Amino acid sequence: TVTGVQTCALPISSVLDSGTKVIVGADGRAIDWRAAKRDIPDLPDCLAKPVAACTVVRGGGRRVVLMGDSVARMWIPAFTEIARQEGWTFSVASYPGCPWQRDLQYAGTQTVADECTRHREDFYARVVPGLRPDVLVLAQHGYDDPVSPNRFAVGGDVVKIDDPGFEPLLQQRSAASLTQLRAP
Repeated sequence: TVTGVQTCALPISSVLDSGTKVIVGADGRAIDWRAAKRDIPDLPDCLAKPVAACTVVRGGGRRVVLMGDSVARMWIPAFTEIARQEGWTFSVASYPGCPWQRDLQYAGTQTVADECTRHREDFYARVVPGLRPDVLVLAQHGYDDPVSPNRFAVGGDVVKIDDPGFEPLLQQRSAASLTQLRAP
């Protein structure tokens, strides 16, 4: 435990006779980091398609939608397994580099911003209302992480973590977005 935060055990590292360092898991087998780097779940995309194209698992229980940026995408395998075990219908409304909040945009390339806007508008106008979730899970990169801070494009300006308007911007856009997401 470090300052009240519990830590987890890390893989054990060993060195082969050739001097090559190998990371092994708790089971003693080497971890294939090349395979892990490619282990990115498929991202359903229902833009300009039926909303059912966003559904990963069909079940008779709760309707659960996972929405957000690439962090949401990272959770797809875990929620897929839970949905199978619990009998949920599980769907995904995610686009990399795209915050779940309406009218909030990372300061980045215009191409990513345009695609984000297209997808997110579809999520709000058509996908979420069409899927009628019982539970909506929102996930995104930590906006105020000082190690990996985000910057937002707002009306031609860039708002950074140390700007006085950063937190009020997030609060206002999040509250307005939650109100819109509750409606359907």
